[in-house]
Amino acid sequence: MKIQYVFVIGDIHGEWGYFNSFIARKIKQNKDILNDIKMGYEVEVIILQCGDFGFWPHFDKTSEFSGGRKIWDQWGIKHHFSGIVNDTIKIIWCAGNHENHDVLDKLEMSTEEKFIEIDSIRAPNIFYATFGSVYTLLDNTKVMFCGGAVSIDKANRIPGISWWEGETISEQDMYKLPDPESTHIDIVVSHTCPQLFDRTHARLNMFKYYDPSKIALNHVFRTYKPTTWFYGHYHSYTFGIVGNCATYMLNRIDGHNGLCFMKWRIVNEMG
Repeated sequence: MKIQYVFVIGDIHGEWGYFNSFIARKIKQNKDILNDIKMGYEVEVIILQCGDFGFWPHFDKTSEFSGGRKIWDQWGIKHHFSGIVNDTIKIIWCAGNHENHDVLDKLEMSTEEKFIEIDSIRAPNIFYATFGSVYTLLDNTKVMFCGGAVSIDKANRIPGISWWEGETISEQDMYKLPDPESTHIDIVVSHTCPQLFDRTHARLNMFKYYDPSKIALNHVFRTYKPTTWFYGHYHSYTFGIVGNCATYMLNRIDGHNGLCFMKWRIVNEMG
């Protein structure tokens, strides 16, 4: 028998210490997972991440300056994700607004893969999910990734160093979506949410700005009609229902204002 544990988590922002702690405490010490391993089952753990992963490969561990200008760096993002302590857990992340989109664009142009393992030596089992990519879970659940969002703080950032123009969902991205006539989508993982979700989170003032990505995600929502939608971006936790879709806004990994992750267990008796 094969068992798959799926964790969906919110923003990380390159805070690998918090992320390593999450893996150690919430996954490697999870009683259900440990019991299944003890029972001799084949256990696979997968993490699906909602963007703002912290992909800033232009920083190393000590970099403080670039081109003579001091780096504006709110969260201390100083290094690539080789700082993640991981062995067999598969991590799949979509783009947030705080990623180096220039490098991501070059990576996409260099391969036809939808899930790109960026550094198999220093950071194995970590995959960037391109826009519109679809991952199939053990029970045949189809998960589509739709990363991208606008930075409301971009006026305080440095283009090409701490902010990138390609952060929002573009018309070109929308052409990457799979054919809705032949593709059934159960779950969407995105960074921001469709504008249609805003009314379920009216208490958050941070929704009151324009983001073209949210308009694009309206189209995704209406076209594919998923039953579950996970997203981050707003550093808070909220659950809602929009139509027939359960919506989960997940808090950032170091947040103290509600849940930063969801978990479920899939069993395949034939595995």
